Amino acid sequence: MKPIPKSCLPRTDWILCAVIVMWGSLRLLPDLRHPGIPRWDEGIHQAVTRGLITEPFRPHVYRDHLYFHGPADWISGGTWLHKPPVPFWAGSLLLRVTGDTPLALRLVSFLADLAAALAIFLLMRASAGRWLSALAAIAYLSLDFTWILTQGLLFGDVTDTTLAACLMLATLAVVRAVQNSSVRWAILAGAITGVGYLCKSALALTPVAVAAVFLVLHGRRSARGLPLPIFAAFLSALVLVAAPWTIYASQAWPAQYHANLHLLYAHLVEEIGPFGRPIDGLFNEINGTELVPIPVAFTLLAGAWTAWRAYRFRLPVDIALAAWIWVSWIVLSLTPSKVPAHAFGVVPAVLAAIAILLADCRRRPVLAATSLAAILSTLVVKLAPSLSKVRELVPASLPETRDRSGLAEGLVLMMVAAFTSFALLRVRRNMPLDPARRHTAHRRSRAFLVSGLGMVAILAGVVLLAFVTPVARHADEQQQMAAAGATSYTREVGLALQRSLPERSVLFIHTDVNPECCSEEHSLIFYSGKMSYRHAPDVMRALDRGYAPILVSPLAERFAPIPDIPANAWWRAYDLLGPRAQPAPLPSGFTLMKVRAKGMELLGVACGPAVSSRDRWAFVARRVGGEGLPEEGHVVTFKTMKGSERIPLNLDGVLLDAETLKRAAWFVLPLIGPPRSKVIGMTLEDGTPLPLPPRK
Repeated sequence: MKPIPKSCLPRTDWILCAVIVMWGSLRLLPDLRHPGIPRWDEGIHQAVTRGLITEPFRPHVYRDHLYFHGPADWISGGTWLHKPPVPFWAGSLLLRVTGDTPLALRLVSFLADLAAALAIFLLMRASAGRWLSALAAIAYLSLDFTWILTQGLLFGDVTDTTLAACLMLATLAVVRAVQNSSVRWAILAGAITGVGYLCKSALALTPVAVAAVFLVLHGRRSARGLPLPIFAAFLSALVLVAAPWTIYASQAWPAQYHANLHLLYAHLVEEIGPFGRPIDGLFNEINGTELVPIPVAFTLLAGAWTAWRAYRFRLPVDIALAAWIWVSWIVLSLTPSKVPAHAFGVVPAVLAAIAILLADCRRRPVLAATSLAAILSTLVVKLAPSLSKVRELVPASLPETRDRSGLAEGLVLMMVAAFTSFALLRVRRNMPLDPARRHTAHRRSRAFLVSGLGMVAILAGVVLLAFVTPVARHADEQQQMAAAGATSYTREVGLALQRSLPERSVLFIHTDVNPECCSEEHSLIFYSGKMSYRHAPDVMRALDRGYAPILVSPLAERFAPIPDIPANAWWRAYDLLGPRAQPAPLPSGFTLMKVRAKGMELLGVACGPAVSSRDRWAFVARRVGGEGLPEEGHVVTFKTMKGSERIPLNLDGVLLDAETLKRAAWFVLPLIGPPRSKVIGMTLEDGTPLPLPPRK
């Protein structure tokens, strides 16, 4: 019998990998399938992902656009080349498994997060020790910014999480190629870099700079390098993976390709929209946003210490991390436009550098004292606000360092801690003692300082990464989930229209504005699989192109209603070519009532699930007689076994002006409230009881 091959990892490392995966699942999976599709990046990316199911090699927002849009229009365009397609290809494959839910694209982010965290552990376990490496990986999964991107709640989502994973995996492969002089590892690193390029284009080329540094170091006795043939294998693999789609897109859609290439160039040399930041914006606002609650001074110290280690010891891991961090930081600092998501790719490297920094604190008391001061800098600034006067000494060329607390104060605290600890060691060494005992006393005092300061600094770092980071801004997370995750005007109506409408249908949305958190025309494209436009119905244009025009509205429109729209849907649908209704009848499925209050009459209520802890409620209302509509709407009090919750029932949620609502026979008022299973009573602010819909 052939002997059973031993695992490449010890059992303890396998256990720690399992712990990392388990923590990531507990942290990132809950409510990942929330129906709200936030505006900007995820709204458009979900629409592109849905479109790739029918045309996998033509990314698009609108499959057969009814209107002309410029080639650089990344929000309302047809063929869409604003970002490379790999994350969306992966999302479209998962859509076939998960069904029509935003979960598919977010699962790509979740898997990318796990891959990046595991790569942090595998890269750092030899240099920083397995426990601190695992802690750095867990801290990466615990960051508030990681959670936000995975949920798709900010201007950044799957493209940024897959970028970070590809950078981390490619750097791991480059280091292995250097350590083993391995062509296979170099080819793997190049292939992963190529995949990263197809996730977020030029931002994924950092491993090329890392490999180039090792190429320059080749032949020097002081450091291991990368021979030219192995470097060539790395570049060849990168080109073989990235070139086919790049060439195809540039030839198939030259106008769109070159317009988006110009936009990428503009991000490097121009201020784009509201994202203009000074040169020190990366070390203040950007790092402070991505790595909260890790102090920006501690982040800078970790990067500086890694660069010093790379210069002093020439170890491949140190050189790779230093090159990755500082190439990214310097390039992004020089660009006038700085978006937090653009710098997210360097976050895994920063956490890996923190692991090395904490590991070195065991034997270096000055470093331990400096690290402790950096870790506590945020707390010290809060307790001693007078320390902010040091920012007055910062030159005007660094405006964010002058205006934002944290970095300048942290640097001062680190210098004081470094000088004090160094002075203590020197003073203790020169104290007048019995010559026979001087050497022993110095050794004991130094050992106490080394072990004491080292343990305190490591403990502070562990508390920061393992306890403070997972709970930071937890309240903000819940508010964001309630506002964006549960808010979806289109899910119920979109899924119903997908089932009931012919393939060649186009949807026109009757609203004046988009909700603050969502881009509902893109959400409706995703949920319905049909093109949707938020403007007046263009029936003749739709018919000329062979499409059935459908109106989607929160009002009782004077057209034939589309059947089988769920009662808890915030919007209704009407056939613009069907027989007209005068007026449209009240939708079925509502729990009927007649409650008058403040210029309105509530006619019915229905509810359905939104996220795990909230339900989506729909109230049907109309104007009463000659009274005007209330400016602030009503307040509904939900009574549960644990107390009561007062939630406004605002007219703003209808997304139409008051004059339009006055003329409507009825309209739907949306509300996000507690789950029906926990509600035992419901009243208006004046105590008027409201009937409860049946439990489902």
